[in-house]
Amino acid sequence: MRCAKYLGLGICLFVNLSFAQASEKGNAMDIELQAIVAPAAWPEREMEDVTIHVTLKNNTKKPVTIYPEFTALSWQTSVASMGMSWELSFVASTPGGIASGRELRTYYGPPGEPVSDEEMRKAGQVLNPGKEKKTTLNALWIPNALLDPGSLSAAALDPRGLDDLKSIPDLKRSSVLVFGTSLDVFKKRMAENKAPLRDHMVVFFSTPGRYTLKATYRQRPTMCPFVEKFSATARPVELVVGRK
Repeated sequence: MRCAKYLGLGICLFVNLSFAQASEKGNAMDIELQAIVAPAAWPEREMEDVTIHVTLKNNTKKPVTIYPEFTALSWQTSVASMGMSWELSFVASTPGGIASGRELRTYYGPPGEPVSDEEMRKAGQVLNPGKEKKTTLNALWIPNALLDPGSLSAAALDPRGLDDLKSIPDLKRSSVLVFGTSLDVFKKRMAENKAPLRDHMVVFFSTPGRYTLKATYRQRPTMCPFVEKFSATARPVELVVGRK
């Protein structure tokens, strides 16, 4: 039996989660994720670093194995799916608001290569009962007013037309949350690159306002039968996007 190895960003996202998990077999697992997002309100006319501190805690009486190396956002397409993913949904409370997550690719080749079950086992991280796994995710909030309109065109973001940007409303009016970067790093990139958002995981927000982040983690391997199957849904996290 062989699995698939990721190529590409290698980003593992543990975002805004606090919940109890349930096994696909119906057995209570009571795996808890707690998160702190700072800040939870993002400014209207300034870029700002967004830091998400997340703690995964095993409240069960048995060890639980997770696979951060093989977990990706559900909308990341440059990696081969291992059946482990984060599904992040930003739902607008403000009328007319829509948020859409995309990977803006620069690589369009094959998404992965086979690896052995042994390598998959080595990648597993065991959480013993009562133990925690702490993760920090860095992102950057950029309001629309600070983005060059040309950098938000479909031609700049998706020159091959393969990243499904046509379904995002008001693309050129969007503000963005960019994963895996920081204010200092991205400022330099903006000065040097006419399409600075490419090669990043990005959430496009069509309008400012209040949004609720709903997140689900799924561990549903299809090629590695020794990996435990379960899914978990987060408690909603309230955010104020693009307002003072």
